[in-house]
Formats: sequence, structure tokens, C-alpha cells
Amino acid sequence: MTRIPVKTKNRKAKKEAVLRAVTYEIDRVVFPYGQDLVNEAVDNTDRNAVAWRFEDAGNRILVKCMVSIDQRLSRKNEYYADGCIAFDTNVDHLAVAETDRHGNLIYHKVIPFDLTGKTSEQREQILSLALEKVYKRARERYKPVAMENLKDIKNESMYGNKEVNRKLSEFAYTQITRLAESKSYKYGIGLCRVTPAFTSQIGKIKYMRHYGISIHTAAALAIGRRAMGFKERPPKDIRHLIPQANKDRHHWSQWRFLARYLKDQSPYKFYRKIPYSEFECITDMNKYMKEEFCNGQDRNCFLKKLTVILDQMAARKQGNATTI
Repeated sequence: MTRIPVKTKNRKAKKEAVLRAVTYEIDRVVFPYGQDLVNEAVDNTDRNAVAWRFEDAGNRILVKCMVSIDQRLSRKNEYYADGCIAFDTNVDHLAVAETDRHGNLIYHKVIPFDLTGKTSEQREQILSLALEKVYKRARERYKPVAMENLKDIKNESMYGNKEVNRKLSEFAYTQITRLAESKSYKYGIGLCRVTPAFTSQIGKIKYMRHYGISIHTAAALAIGRRAMGFKERPPKDIRHLIPQANKDRHHWSQWRFLARYLKDQSPYKFYRKIPYSEFECITDMNKYMKEEFCNGQDRNCFLKKLTVILDQMAARKQGNATTI
């Protein structure tokens, strides 16, 4: 039973409108689930707040009841020593990587989504469904979740393309952080937000070619290893290109030096084996990579070879399936 005030445009008659409110009584309102919680809240002598909401859905009226309950949650799994589920946030997908107790990659997946032209409610629902898949994997594997602290990157201009920048403006960094924290609280799964500094450069140089994965999945692997407490030092083959002043400092100083000179190099170039030992300084390496990939023909040739290899692998799998 509720009082519904008569609407009026006259502000002076607002008090009179409330006094002339009409009272309706709706019988036999039963909720398909949570009815016991509603009854307990209504009959509670502590006078806890109970909110009712009526929505006009065309040919029917939706009745919603909102109550406050004491929820006992299971203890959070925040043990990262046995590995974790990490994801890298992008404008059109989540790159997911799972690590073992040694920090090695044992599983990876891409969860695509499209936020273009969507309302804030639609974006929230899409991001929630994408994160649900991440936490489902975490529950199955009994591992906590790791992500990057999006507050540190949301104001940076990461892309030069206007179309991508428009998508970035629509992308809800605050929403995905809030949703991840909510699901962590809901499922009792630990959530670690690490600093995203140099994760893309670390993934590009160390893990992208080694595992044959994309730069975003490699960045997710770097995020997971950072949450586990691993220190990411540059590979031995490339350390002689770093000045001694940077070597004497924190290992992030070494990555800062490499990122300064290699951030403009396209990720696809690092799928090839680069002869680091032949370079005396980082300038020689930059010059080599620019000359090696100076025109589009070399890149097209590389992409054609990659396509042929993938076609051969697909045909081989199809042949094995036919034989079985």
C-alpha cells in the first residue's frame, strides 16, 4: 500500500497536492525470489528503510522493493603466490592472461565488446558481462584477479587516431573499476590494482614473441606478474644498450629509457628475432629497425608469410580431425 501524490505544475500548490494524495492498495504482490527478505524487512522492529518503486511497462506495472540486508561474505582469496588471472583493459576488448606460481603464461583469452554509440547504462551492462567471464575463470581456477590502476592512464592520450580517441572518450574507466571491485566483493575474490607503468613495453619486448601473443595479452601477463611481486628486468641481450646511470637505479628507470627510444616502434616488428648483440647503442638499434622496416613492402611480405603459416596450421588441424 502506498500514497501516490497528484502531480501539479504550480509550485505553490505542492503542499496541497501532497495532502490530496490518493491511496491505492495492491493485493497479492509476491516476488518470485527474495520474498522472505521482504517480509523480514517489513516486519522488522528496528524500522530499517524499505523502498518501493513502481514502473510503468506499458501493459503492466512493475513493482520493485529495495531493502537493506546483512550479507555474510566468504573470505576473499588474496593469495597470489599460486598465480592469478590478470586482464588488460582496452577500448574494444579485455585481454586476459593466467599465470602459474612461477609467473609463466598458461592460459590467455580475448573478450571483445563494442561500446560505440551506447548509453551509459548499456556500456555498464556490456562491461559487466565481459568482467563476469573474467571472474568466472578466476572462480574455476581458485585464483585472485589483477588489473591495472586505470586512474593513472585515463587522462593520457594513448592513440593519435581521432576515431579511437572518440571511443576512448566514451570508454568508462570509472565504471569498469567500480564493476571489478563490486564483483570482487560479490564472489569473495581478491582484486589487486597495480601501476600500469611500462606494462605494454615490457610485454612487447619480453613476452610477445616468446609466447606468440598480442601486445595486449603480453601487457596482461606483465600486470599479473607485477601483482605476484615479480621484478621485470630487461632481457640480458638488451641490457648493454642501457646507460650505466640507469642500471644503477630502480629497474623501472631502465624500462623508462627503453620506452623513450622504442615506444614509436610498431609492435609487429618485435615478432622477429632482433640481433641485440650487434648494436653498440640504442640509436643503432633504432636505425636498424627503421631501415629493416622502411617500406610497406617488407611488412606486407611479413604479413603474407604469417597468413600462409596460419593457413597451414588450420589445414593440419582439419586433416587431423578428418583422420580421427
